[in-house]
Amino acid sequence: MPRSTLARKEDSNEGLHRGRLVAVVTILAMPVSAAAPPENEVARLKREVVTLKNKVKQLQQENRNLRGLGGRLDRAWTGMVRHIASVDPCQVTRANNDQPPGPTFGSEFHGNGLMWVGLWRSNIVVQDPGSDAA
Repeated sequence: MPRSTLARKEDSNEGLHRGRLVAVVTILAMPVSAAAPPENEVARLKREVVTLKNKVKQLQQENRNLRGLGGRLDRAWTGMVRHIASVDPCQVTRANNDQPPGPTFGSEFHGNGLMWVGLWRSNIVVQDPGSDAA
């Protein structure tokens, strides 16, 4: 065999060996977590995805139901306030927002500069007839 052909063949073999060596080193250098997961792990993850998708659908339906319930409660509350206002001879005291000195905790206040009372935001207090309302 002529020398030039032999040299090319050796160069080709050397390049092939070098390529194989690079592939082996690359595989060995990969972290274990980068390897393909075992089939049972893939199956478990697929089941988990299906379960989570079903949970999302369930929560979305519950949110729709709660939105509808909130609207019905708002309408019922408004109706109750109107009814109480129409049958109760006592006028509803509205807060004049005269704040007492010092920290307050979210109440709406009615005061005259010397004495204050914190009012509930709804302005309606339902008290049992036999209990002490003081």
